[in-house]
Amino acid sequence: MRNFNAFKNADSVKKTGMAKRLITLFATLIFSLCLVVVPAFATQYVSTDVYVADATLYYQLQTARRITNRYGINAFLLYSEEEKVPGAMITEFVEANELRDRYLITAFSGDSYWVDWSYDLEGLFTEENVEDLVYETIEFDDNDNVVYNVPAMAERYYSYLDSYLYSSDVFPYYDKIFGEEANPSNYRYVADQAGVLTDTEEKDLNDYITDVREKIGHDIVIVTANGIDPSDRMAFADDYFDYNGYGYGENKNGALLLVNIGDDGVYSKGNSWISTSGSTMSLISDSTVQKIGEKITPMLLDGKYHEAFSTYINFVGNKPKQDRSSELLKIILTCVGLSLIAAFIWLFIELNKLKSVADAREADLYLKEGTLDIRRSYDHYVYSTVTKTEIKSESSGGGHTSSSGSSHGGGGF
Repeated sequence: MRNFNAFKNADSVKKTGMAKRLITLFATLIFSLCLVVVPAFATQYVSTDVYVADATLYYQLQTARRITNRYGINAFLLYSEEEKVPGAMITEFVEANELRDRYLITAFSGDSYWVDWSYDLEGLFTEENVEDLVYETIEFDDNDNVVYNVPAMAERYYSYLDSYLYSSDVFPYYDKIFGEEANPSNYRYVADQAGVLTDTEEKDLNDYITDVREKIGHDIVIVTANGIDPSDRMAFADDYFDYNGYGYGENKNGALLLVNIGDDGVYSKGNSWISTSGSTMSLISDSTVQKIGEKITPMLLDGKYHEAFSTYINFVGNKPKQDRSSELLKIILTCVGLSLIAAFIWLFIELNKLKSVADAREADLYLKEGTLDIRRSYDHYVYSTVTKTEIKSESSGGGHTSSSGSSHGGGGF
């Protein structure tokens, strides 16, 4: 498992014993009074049993760590129960931690908030998009008062930030700010939102896809997610493909594999979908989708995600070659068939040349008069005609149009 930084939640600290209160007081004095902080890049990690043992928070802290590793940006969330000026909270935090560049800090206190980022991230963050970030982070009660549930805030904050930083709209800023360093395009084709892969596995799969897609002319995308209703798999996969700018060439060729992991971190059958676009729709038919499902479902059920995704990439990558082999076999069989027909025609002509006696046109020559007497007649069953109509499986997406107006195929398993 990846290391993580425990979120210092003041509400949970009140419920601990005196020893834990002293520990909390000591930590609070270091980071400044009354701050609740989620650091994304600190090298010292605190066990969850000291502060808050929350599975959701644990996952989000891994997301915070991934933001640092993937994008080279340190993202922080500050919260104070006391009435403080959020801007002053950020200033204190920056000075205390000697932050200089590549940081984004969001602070909440009472009904106020403030977002600040380093000068080198200008353009990547704007007043408009950080306002979206804030309103995705906070929650309101029935009276429109802000509800400060810190673990839930952290979950929404880092999830939205990860999604925003991964969108193709902001890719140009990475080239401008970082060059090739920490460019999310290096992770373009694998979006592990469920956190089932290590950073090394994720990069390995991206490198594999980058190599394969250029050879076959089709994008290959892998997305893991949590909490998607199985009935929404098709729409989610199609929209993710469209709105994140996937698709190779003018026809937007590509296949996206969505794997929906349960909230308990366990995969179950019926939670995957493959969305196809462009010429990939004919390359990967409904039956091909089911073949892929048969291959990788056992691996997914066993938690062997890297192996399952590698198998998927390999299958799609070799499909054009398999199809070319099938076409070559059809051509060979067609040629052999035509050759046999030509041979039979030639043989028929030659045999006719060998006949020296003409055929009799009527049977009277072979029948002795008065000997034919038909007493009985019979009806014999010769053949029947059966008409079959294909009934599509519910797991088939068939040809359909996504919310963006693009055509997609595919199916689920």
